[in-house]
Amino acid sequence: VPIDLRTAVYVPGYLRMSESDLLARLSGVRGRARLFATAHGSLTVVLAAGTLFILAATLDWLTDLPAMLRLGMTLAVAGAMAWWLRRLVWRPATAPIALEAVAQRLERHFGTFDDRLASTVNFLSHDAERDPLTQQVVAETTDLVRDLSLPDALTARPTLRRLALAVLLVGALGGAQWASGFPGIGARTLSISPEPA
Repeated sequence: VPIDLRTAVYVPGYLRMSESDLLARLSGVRGRARLFATAHGSLTVVLAAGTLFILAATLDWLTDLPAMLRLGMTLAVAGAMAWWLRRLVWRPATAPIALEAVAQRLERHFGTFDDRLASTVNFLSHDAERDPLTQQVVAETTDLVRDLSLPDALTARPTLRRLALAVLLVGALGGAQWASGFPGIGARTLSISPEPA
């Protein structure tokens, strides 16, 4: 069987994972981690926005805030939202994540690499000639990765909990629109104009 030794090594019974496949799998884990972080941050912003809206509407209902205070409160909430969006959504979505950091996270989770995965990523990121020991480390690491489900190192539970809370909050706000007086309170809270006499 003709085998390209630059990308794969023939071993009776199976083909060893190529180095490019190893890096591609790590890149997939990195993308999944970025997706989870961005989704988690977005849902946190939704929860914060809903909570602030409820608090502002309740305060306005209890105290009948004047228009200028209502405007100040609206601007403060908008500023907080902009800050949260930048910190919790934009930053995780754009921050660079090194493959070595991904490898170290996987090593902590699986506990079977003995620092070989991070070392392999470091070896593969350089084009220097490899000695036999380095080649052996890379080969053993690709064999280990081939039999593992790397995405298992990432858990979606925190994001799913945020999603459940956000659904409950949005549902509560939607249900409150049918409650007596609340739509008017919410609209008035976000309005800068005083209530007509």
